[in-house]
Amino acid sequence: MKWKILLAEDDQNFRYAIKELVPWETSEFEIIGEAIHGKQALEFMKKNSVDILLTDMDMPVMNGVELIREVKKLYPAVRILALSAYDDFGFVKESMKLGAEDYILKQDMDGDAILGTLREICGKQRPEQKKEQYQKELRQFLSGSKAELEASAEYFETLFEKKQLYIALYQEGELADLYEKLHSAGYIYRLPWDGKVVAIGDVGDLRSSQKISEKIRETVKKSREELKNCMTGVSASGTGIRVLPILMKQAQGALLYLTFHPEKQIAFYEECREKLESREKELRCSFEKIQFSGKPEEIEEICERLKKLFREKMPEEHFVNENLTALYQTYAVQMKISFQERNTLSVYEEFQRIPWMDDKIKYLFQKLKEANQSRGNKDYQGENLEIRRTMEYIRKHYTEDISLKTVADHVGLSENYLSNLFKNEVGDNLTNYVNQLRIEQAKKLIATTSMKTYEIAEAVGYHSASYFSTIFRKITGSPISTYKNKHL
Repeated sequence: MKWKILLAEDDQNFRYAIKELVPWETSEFEIIGEAIHGKQALEFMKKNSVDILLTDMDMPVMNGVELIREVKKLYPAVRILALSAYDDFGFVKESMKLGAEDYILKQDMDGDAILGTLREICGKQRPEQKKEQYQKELRQFLSGSKAELEASAEYFETLFEKKQLYIALYQEGELADLYEKLHSAGYIYRLPWDGKVVAIGDVGDLRSSQKISEKIRETVKKSREELKNCMTGVSASGTGIRVLPILMKQAQGALLYLTFHPEKQIAFYEECREKLESREKELRCSFEKIQFSGKPEEIEEICERLKKLFREKMPEEHFVNENLTALYQTYAVQMKISFQERNTLSVYEEFQRIPWMDDKIKYLFQKLKEANQSRGNKDYQGENLEIRRTMEYIRKHYTEDISLKTVADHVGLSENYLSNLFKNEVGDNLTNYVNQLRIEQAKKLIATTSMKTYEIAEAVGYHSASYFSTIFRKITGSPISTYKNKHL
């Protein structure tokens, strides 16, 4: 992918010369557009992604200095190379103050000089590589998984430091062009984020809380003119780059609020913060009280209770997806639905796909009704099919690295659910069962072969002979040497 250049120059002869002097086809750059004054250049940049602005200083309507000032405000990532005649050097000095990376004098212009300067201001990385690197680091910083910015520190500090910032988090039903739709909304930075767009705005020199609120609302309202069926969660404001992770959490909280109140479409953190705070502990206690007894007539009642609970407590989406899946799984087991029929993984993925909480409940209701109907139509082959499949898998793979997770993944259950189900049906936890099986096999090898301890350990699935000895003694009540002496 090449660096995309916009050429702003009112003199047709100079535009032609620049296009002819440089072997653009074989270089890492390409001219994707031309403008004869600054306003035309800005209009082009609203609709197209530009990496480099190559601009004359003395143009009609809007000159190069005015253009650079606007570009640095609206598109700070764009690199700028100024073109100037000798008698326009005052313009050049001003352009450098505003953030132009370099300049070229028209009288000294040649293809090598233009290419050399372009390469110098762009460095060795191509734009998409540096952009991806910066975006990845900013995502980590905003999510809290990275305490400091490193590779992108200088860029983002220049962009965000000493500015009064806020974050608007957008989620739309049709996400394909959401990022592009927000291109000209007035934000100083946009970041794709797991099917959403993080938009970072600056309120300028405003200090009055009322004025700040009005500015944020005005920008958000403007941004939504082209958006339909879109949820937007908006943070409060704060100063400087270090406040961004806090603002991100606030925007996520506001967006979460909208999943329970989609009719509002926009939520401001300051207006819903009281309802968002301290909800998870209360939610877990309330959720634990909602249990299925296995009676089909409870389905509608349970779904209504869940809907009311979610509206009141507003849980995180991952919590909702996991617990609704667990409820479905529990009910399907009680309805004696086979593992293949209930396809829990597919149900969980569907909960992840559905954005609205009420629609998640509707989907749960649908799946529970299907489970109830399936119970009457299918001949079920046993109450504990999962346990039988679990034991079969363990017997085949006990000599390998085996854990609760690997078994749970194989049978298609959550680790927590499988652990509880296994203990209830077998009377012991899964790890102990695996160890019991391994030690039983080890006892046979000790009694019937001359294998060394470390060889037996490896044969039954233990990588450490000392750990094998510890487990053997714990289960049999005697060390390996004593057991071996008894069976020689």
